[in-house]
Amino acid sequence: FSYYVDIADDAGIAVNSSRLGPLSDTFTVTPSLPAGVHHWRILTFNAFGDSGLPSAVEQFEIDTQAPSAPTLDQPGDSLYEADTTLSFSWQVVPDAGQYKWELASDAAFTANRDSAWTSATSYARMLASCSTVVYWRVTAADAAGNQSIPSASHRYAVYQVGDINFDCVLNIVDVVGMIEVAFRGGAFPTPPGRAELLCNPPTDITDVVRLIEIVFRGGVPPCGPQ
Repeated sequence: FSYYVDIADDAGIAVNSSRLGPLSDTFTVTPSLPAGVHHWRILTFNAFGDSGLPSAVEQFEIDTQAPSAPTLDQPGDSLYEADTTLSFSWQVVPDAGQYKWELASDAAFTANRDSAWTSATSYARMLASCSTVVYWRVTAADAAGNQSIPSASHRYAVYQVGDINFDCVLNIVDVVGMIEVAFRGGAFPTPPGRAELLCNPPTDITDVVRLIEIVFRGGVPPCGPQ
């Protein structure tokens, strides 16, 4: 017996139909089929060229089209927050079944890179509890394994209350910076909330006193990440 396969664009095996064979147990179509839905069936022939009934028609789809890049929602770009436990979210991408979430400490996503796959449009992550800046982005993938280009990245900064110079250490340098902000009209740190040790704007002598207590007597800020 010999086997042949019929491949066409319709279930009736009539549109753009091709017969390939004889076949072994498996067969690679050459040249490759175009993207789209294709239908196929198997026929058996004896030594006299007579064929039996064809098999049932099956279909498959060749998908080479990558999904669109996701659009990021929260946290927004260039956002400063004291919150270290975040839920990163993005918009649904049509035809995407999986999303690759990525986090890095640089905009090129080469330093301290972290990633995770999820079928949801959000991902929860705890960041460092000290002053840090991170970048995040998302890539979409469909059932065929096609991946989109990465989304535009968002920048997110986590700050420690009282860390005026963003060096992760509360010391005399921060005290001096607080005094300049409160009494000499110095520039507020970005974001201004980093100077609010009592979480009660505006920054004034009470915040300076609280920072002095923390630096020289120990303790932690009453709000924000510790």
